[in-house]
Amino acid sequence: MMELCWNQIPLERPSFVKIRDQYLKKILGNTKENIVDQLLKRMDQYSNTLEKKVAEKTQQLLEEKKRTDELLHTFLPGGTIDALTRGEPVEPELIPSVTVYFGTMVDLAEVCRDLTPACITSLMNAVDSLVEGTVERHELFKVKGYVGDGYMMVSGILNRLPTAGQIASSIATAAMHLQKEVQSFYHPDMGNQMLQLRAGMASGAVVAGIVGSRIPQYYLFGQTVVTARLMETSGHAMKIQVADSTKQLLPQHYDLQERADKIKSGEGSATYWLISSHR
Repeated sequence: MMELCWNQIPLERPSFVKIRDQYLKKILGNTKENIVDQLLKRMDQYSNTLEKKVAEKTQQLLEEKKRTDELLHTFLPGGTIDALTRGEPVEPELIPSVTVYFGTMVDLAEVCRDLTPACITSLMNAVDSLVEGTVERHELFKVKGYVGDGYMMVSGILNRLPTAGQIASSIATAAMHLQKEVQSFYHPDMGNQMLQLRAGMASGAVVAGIVGSRIPQYYLFGQTVVTARLMETSGHAMKIQVADSTKQLLPQHYDLQERADKIKSGEGSATYWLISSHR
């Protein structure tokens, strides 16, 4: 109809009567309402439909943004995400009191030796779910980049608790909880083999910073990290070795036993095994 109305020869253009009878009636149907009312009605219907579609798309966008934010918070603390979103540089931050935990699944490589890649992936996902569950339950921060059969968790990054003792207690409780989870862990691809967790922790100050621009990674640096790593590597399977810096902060309801064979802990002090909690 539009092309006919634009015809260069005026006599071949349709008249208003022909437009009404042959074209508009097909579009609007047989109705007693005038053409203007019909067009306004159609425009109103279109507007309502458009608003509904916009509302649906907006809700979908908000849900996707929520999922993206939740994913980002597993990699970076909230304040760091906000700064990166605004395009601001993230300066290294001195955090005066944290407790750092390192844990390694002993002989996990041996367990996976005869498994197919698909089975290894399934097993690793199951093990990682144990750790992620503990991180979420105790509001800890899991440092990414420490991959393979080892895990690094930190208290005092997300949960800025009021005292250093509460920060240390948070990790100690989480460590014992994870140890119990590993003891009862079962995966069909493992057969009769059992996982064993070796863990260590230390408390003190750290420097936190972002490394990388395209894919930023959150890292912790300092003697506290080094000591916590040493507590893990020099420990024993299914035991939690605690540096003196953490032992001094833990409340009395935690049962600790001094390690008989001394190690060079980096702090020049004794180390301890975390046995249990009376709460």
